[in-house]
Amino acid sequence: MQAPDRAAIVHKSVVTGIILAGGQGQRMGGCNKGLLNYNARPLVSYAVEQLRPQVDRLMIIANQAQDQYRVWTETVYADDPSMGVAPGAGGPLLGIWTALQHTNTPWAAVMPCDSLGSSQPWVADMLKTATLANKPVAFLDTPAQQEYLHCVIRTDLMSELQQALKQGRMSVQALWRQVAAVPFPWPENLLNLNFSRQLSVLNDKIATNVK
Repeated sequence: MQAPDRAAIVHKSVVTGIILAGGQGQRMGGCNKGLLNYNARPLVSYAVEQLRPQVDRLMIIANQAQDQYRVWTETVYADDPSMGVAPGAGGPLLGIWTALQHTNTPWAAVMPCDSLGSSQPWVADMLKTATLANKPVAFLDTPAQQEYLHCVIRTDLMSELQQALKQGRMSVQALWRQVAAVPFPWPENLLNLNFSRQLSVLNDKIATNVK
């Protein structure tokens, strides 16, 4: 009997979507990044718009303004405090580990709240890449840079994340390297809005074009 194509079993029903909005927003002046407006819409709304059609269920990791984030999904969690790290201080790795504890699918797809993401869906193809390579993580590899937080993660990787956090190793990039994550080539660059000045300039350009 011919072995089943492992890529054929990949479907959105096996993946939970995770949007990371739990950071301290230091590069945005301490603001809650996901709720800042780009083109008159909160940044998180763009992440939700992109990720929701590609996954079975969607959750947001947010340490503040959780009621506001529940406008987009009722499933909102704060960083798990059991690591002894202040909310938001553990970086995206703590947010991912927190989310995986509430995930009941074999895979999770992650993206940050301050990225406008891609114009095309990427989760299913990235899942196929990770599955065929038998790797627990795959991430977007764009012409400009590798996007480690646009990724799919096999949820049985939770123990490795927990160990890294207990040892004070907070780097997502370093952990992905440790588990031999596979880069997924992607033809377009993503727009990551990390700085308040960057966001202001873009909004000003939009306002000017509207006039």
